[in-house]
This record gives sequence, C-alpha cells and structure tokens, in this order.
Amino acid sequence: MAGITPFTRTVDFLKKSSFLYRIFRVVVRAASKAPSKIARGLLPSSRFFGPAKGFYSGVDSIRRGERRGEIIFDAQTCSDFPPDSLVKISGLEQDKNQPWPLFWMEIPDAYLCGRSLVPRNAEGQLLAEATFSQAGDPNDPAYNHIATGPGKLIEGNATSIVSRWGGDAWGNRRYGGAGYWHWLFDSVSRLSLINRFPADTKIITPPLSWWMRWFLEKLNLKDRIIETESNALRVEHLYFSAPSSMTGCWNPYAVEFLRRSFLPYGSPPSDSLPKRFYIIREGYTRGIANEQEVRKYFKSQGWALVAPEKLSIPDQIALFRDAEAIAGLHGSALTNLLWCSSRTYMIEFTSENLMSGAFEWLSVVNRLSHRFILCPADQNTLSLVPLHEMKTLIPNIWSH
Repeated sequence: MAGITPFTRTVDFLKKSSFLYRIFRVVVRAASKAPSKIARGLLPSSRFFGPAKGFYSGVDSIRRGERRGEIIFDAQTCSDFPPDSLVKISGLEQDKNQPWPLFWMEIPDAYLCGRSLVPRNAEGQLLAEATFSQAGDPNDPAYNHIATGPGKLIEGNATSIVSRWGGDAWGNRRYGGAGYWHWLFDSVSRLSLINRFPADTKIITPPLSWWMRWFLEKLNLKDRIIETESNALRVEHLYFSAPSSMTGCWNPYAVEFLRRSFLPYGSPPSDSLPKRFYIIREGYTRGIANEQEVRKYFKSQGWALVAPEKLSIPDQIALFRDAEAIAGLHGSALTNLLWCSSRTYMIEFTSENLMSGAFEWLSVVNRLSHRFILCPADQNTLSLVPLHEMKTLIPNIWSH
C-alpha cells in the first residue's frame, strides 16, 4: 500500500546508473549523519539536547528491578527451514533472530525523540528495543536526531506505536505512508498488550491513512488516538510495548494476534471474489518485465487478475481467507497471507536481487503450501519471470 513519490522517482532515475546510485547513497548517508556525529563528540550527555549517546536495554532494566514492567516471553520457538528455502538463501537470517523477548515497561516522565520517537533517558541513551534491536540500532533516525528541547507534553497515560519501520512521525514520506506489512507486524501487533495498561491509555500514532486507521478502529481505539508529526514529546506516563520480533523475522505471536483481532471483520463469502487469482501491481516502483505474458498465462488457466489495494480491507481479508491458490510478485499485498486458510497454495515470484523469506515463514506459520520462483532482475528490481518454470509449476501444484 505504498506509492510513487518524488523521492522514489529520483532514486529510480539514479538507479539507471549503478555508479551514480552508489555515489548518491554514500553522500546521503554521510550528510545525514555528519552533524550528529560531530555534536556527539563535542557535547556532554543530555536528556533533552544534542544527539543520543548510546543505548540501554529495557528488558534488562526490568530484570534488574529498575523499571516496573512484565516480560511476556523470552523467545519464540522457530521452525527449521531447509537449505533451499527463501528464509535461508536470502541471507537475512530471518529464522535466527531469537531469543527475542516480548515485554512492556512503564517509563514515568518519558522523553521521546526523533521522527521514530524512541524513548531517551537522562544519560542521553535510547531504549534499544524501540529501535528494533536488542543492542540498539545506530541507523534509527532517533540516534542521529539532534534534540533541541523537551517538546510537547502529553498528560496522563500513553503508549506509542511510532517507529522507523511501522510508521514514523513524518508519515514515512519516502513511501507515501507506512508499508502494509510493517504497519501490521511492527506497529499494530504491539497493541496486543494494550489490556495490560490503564484503561485510559492513549495511543500515539504516526499520521494515519484511511486503511491504517481502519485497524485501530476495529480494536476499539478510535477515541484514544493521538496522531503526531512531532520529533520531540514528553509523556507523563509512558507504557512502552516492545515489538514481538525483529522486523520481518519469525513472529507467530504477531500472526496469532492479528488473525484473532481482524479475521472476524472479513466480508461474508461471495461468488464475486475469485478462489484462484494472480496479484497485479500497477503504479509501483517494482514490477515484472514480462507482466503481460504472465497475465495472459494465468487468464488462460482460469485464474482471475486482482489488485488487492483496490478492495476494501474486509474484502481483502475475505479474498485471501477463501482463496485456494494465489500467485504474485513479492510485495506488500502478500501481507494478506495472514488471512489464508491452511493448505492454500501460494506461488511467490521474487527478484534475485531482493530476496526475503518473510512471506515464506508467514506461510509456514499459517500452514500454507508455499512455492517460489527466483526471477532475474535488473538494477531497478524489474523482474523477469521464467515462463517455462512458471508453466511447469502451476499445473503441478494440485498433485502435491
């Protein structure tokens, strides 16, 4: 559910030259970090002024009795993946990011900084788990944010689901909004602990699009939302809810919470929603070079062509819930595999230069029959689907 922006157009233009694109990335990264790097060396540690000075662990603070909170679990047991799985060959180690503890922690008079609104203590240290890292991620925007004051005060109790991944206070301008996967897994899933907090706890969110707001409304949180574009907030009583996994990594806890919370809101079964369909992508930066040939083949096999983002959220849930077989390019629409019934067939086309096992492990959790086809791709991640391999796989899936 992300779109094209002026920034992505500029990046796409520069990607036409790998040399220019490499220079662009080096310059942007260096320029963004230089001011905070200099200030970090010159300024003393401070809560409200200057850059962060490091990280501290929330879960360790609870274990030492320094903060009031609760550790729900220390780790989630991960399935074994074969060597030829996407989880393994992607090299992202999405099956190894355990142990990862799930916990909540109360922080009185909390200070949140940077567009990711990471809590920062009196020593100028950032809460590591809020950066989706147990050690602390120096690439998080809060680490290079130069604080200039305490910011606006939010009275009473509040929790925050603002983050670098699941939707930041700038509205994730690069992408035109938080990505569908990241919003659900990295933001909404953190609200699984909301019933452990006081009943009047407010929800600090990034700027919300209609579809982001839909999920919060279904959790009966409509009247507790505080949208913000601020990069500095004081919270009288913050209840920090940790992410249940590193972003994109093995996370059956989040899958179970999201299915329990939102599957009941899917539309009723309907003959207007196809049981076998190919997901088309239009208006996105990534795509398939031989898209028309792929579409023609699926239509010849009786599959429908569907653009899920043009459907309502209840219809998207119902579409995937009742599906027999799905095919499509790796992308945010496949987040809807969350809603699938067991034994649904999934064929994922994935670029050789942009591999991830996120949808594969999601399929394992939901007991789907997942297949993938690696596609050669250019530097713009425009994939070329091997038609022979596709035509061999599709008719054979029913015999397995």
